[in-house]
Amino acid sequence: MQTPVETNIQRLSYRFTDFEEQQAAMTDWDQVYQRLAPGDFEGGVDLMSAGARTLFRERWSRQFRYQGTGPIGTCAFAIPVRQAKPATWVGQHVGKNTVIFQAPGQEADLLSSDEQDLFVLTVPTDEVQETCMAFSKQDRFSDASAGVVDLKPEVAARLRAMAHDLLSTDPTSTGPEGDWAVEKAFRQFSKAFLYELTVSKETNADNPKLSRASRIVRNATDLMQADMASQYGLVDICSELGISLRALHYAFADATGMTPANWLRRIRLNRVHTDLKTSSPSDGRVKTIAARHGFVHLGHFAAQYRTLFGCTPSETLNAV
Repeated sequence: MQTPVETNIQRLSYRFTDFEEQQAAMTDWDQVYQRLAPGDFEGGVDLMSAGARTLFRERWSRQFRYQGTGPIGTCAFAIPVRQAKPATWVGQHVGKNTVIFQAPGQEADLLSSDEQDLFVLTVPTDEVQETCMAFSKQDRFSDASAGVVDLKPEVAARLRAMAHDLLSTDPTSTGPEGDWAVEKAFRQFSKAFLYELTVSKETNADNPKLSRASRIVRNATDLMQADMASQYGLVDICSELGISLRALHYAFADATGMTPANWLRRIRLNRVHTDLKTSSPSDGRVKTIAARHGFVHLGHFAAQYRTLFGCTPSETLNAV
């Protein structure tokens, strides 16, 4: 009879009405959420960890842009439970049966759907390498950067069901072994997940490179963010990137579903929001912080800010 070993099962559950509180709760992740859609926010995280492995379900009710890296020394994988429309992950299409993955230390970029709902699994890098090599003699995940794998619908449904059952497990109902039995089920789920991913990866075509539309969006955003106060117009961006205005609009429509002006404005508004949250009323004025990010018409800026975040810039600054 196998002797149960000491385990450390942790369970946490959060509900949020503030997207920044949800971002801050994920303490092992180095990440930034940028809000792209107005309206009331509702989010939540239900998490289970066993040693270095973590499984959680994360939900949010508005469109966001996520950028960041996962926990140190782990590979991260996620599969949608529900999403209102396709998302993009490093410029690649994410459907309802798509697994997204992120190698350790590699920054990724998610443009979410509204009503995003994901199961997220993090596994130690050495375990990913060992398991994948056992299945296929090739590790396709820990040495990559970030990408996607499309699963067959029945496979995706099976993995979702396994994740749901694991998160719903009550350690007091698993017999005298308790947490040990849960940890064993966690190991089995991790192996099953990596097996299905490895098999599906071998039958998928290689992940496409970042699409031209996504490259244009990234380059335009980087250009604007490099000098936030420069008042770059769309014609200036087109000139710098060597593309037509029509090509710029088509690229943003394809990659973000927004016009270039709306996308770039919301990125700048998020930068202002971050500065206001990290400033004290005695250290900065709203007008100064807004101008630093290219907003010179304070009335228009304040209205746009309130539409996106549901409060005035002054209320954000004074709440610090």
